[in-house]
Amino acid sequence: KRRLGLALLLLVATLGCSPGGEDKIAAPAVVFDAVDMAGRPVALAALRGNTVLLNSWATWCKPCIKEMPYLEQLRAAYAERGVKLLLVSNDLTDHIETQLVPFLQRRQLKGEVVVIKQANASEWISRFDPQWSGAIPATLIVDREGKFVAFFEGEFPDYASLEAFV
Repeated sequence: KRRLGLALLLLVATLGCSPGGEDKIAAPAVVFDAVDMAGRPVALAALRGNTVLLNSWATWCKPCIKEMPYLEQLRAAYAERGVKLLLVSNDLTDHIETQLVPFLQRRQLKGEVVVIKQANASEWISRFDPQWSGAIPATLIVDREGKFVAFFEGEFPDYASLEAFV
């Protein structure tokens, strides 16, 4: 069997939270390494043909946690329309079992979760968007052809603002 590889879109952040701002972009995906909750490599290419909402977050980021119910609501509402939610965790891969899994279980999150595997995750920020401060949460949309089409840095204050972004 041929493995899909370690392709994932760039959505890496290692710093705290910031005010939001939207920036329309149309660039091909940048590759970085991530693993699923079982530690297996993931490939965003498997989601091609869907619109993908990527959200960069961490268990220690309060604004990230605050917007999780809105993301989960959107995932459920748009699943049948070919919109996939990919939660890109900035937690350490060493903490998957001790911190991340319990966090996801307590909050009953059903979106697909991947964990950044980069040694120096912040180096990827400028490859995605030099304007991005690196603050999380950060959310981007990848179209069905695999291109970045929208970016938002900061917390969505409510479901309506998240839905308007999508």
